[in-house]
Amino acid sequence: MTTKTEHLIIDFGEQGHPLGLAIRKEEVPSLVEALRRRLGCTPEELDLSPESLKRLEKRLVSLHQAIESGQVPASDEDIVRLIREVTAYLGEVIVVNLQGRWAEPRDILWANHVIVPLPVEVIKGKEYRGVSPDRALAVAVYVAYFWDLIRIGKEKGFLRKTYKIMTQKRWRETTKGLEEAIALQERLSK
Repeated sequence: MTTKTEHLIIDFGEQGHPLGLAIRKEEVPSLVEALRRRLGCTPEELDLSPESLKRLEKRLVSLHQAIESGQVPASDEDIVRLIREVTAYLGEVIVVNLQGRWAEPRDILWANHVIVPLPVEVIKGKEYRGVSPDRALAVAVYVAYFWDLIRIGKEKGFLRKTYKIMTQKRWRETTKGLEEAIALQERLSK
């Protein structure tokens, strides 16, 4: 299931809009700082700790409500810029705290991944697939999903749960998001 915000960031990527392009590792610090400024947070409030994800989530819910009520104007570009900033923040929380790394970008924001070198048992359906030496998270996909969950009031703890996913010892394999990102990248390169 693709969410409204995922469609938006995919469209920006397909159009070659700069905001739809993948986040480069060297952009992360400035995106994190832009998020802090946007939300009026100090570096101590958004300190890249797993606990800071609760504070981030509260601020994002408030921002979403302000946008929905018309108190804060937001264009599609503003939303995609915000998704980039939150993607950089969540990805960097994972990188810093789980010794992860940003994967080589696949040209579009939607395909940005963070990889964590922790072994994980992989299960697909009822079949045991073995142990993978690392795990990857399509960060922008999760952030877009979180942003859309706010609209229906189902966002509680989602960012923290996303972080915890990266620490699990067993995963149920789903490659749909990665397969869609690769297919999209192939379409863009033609």
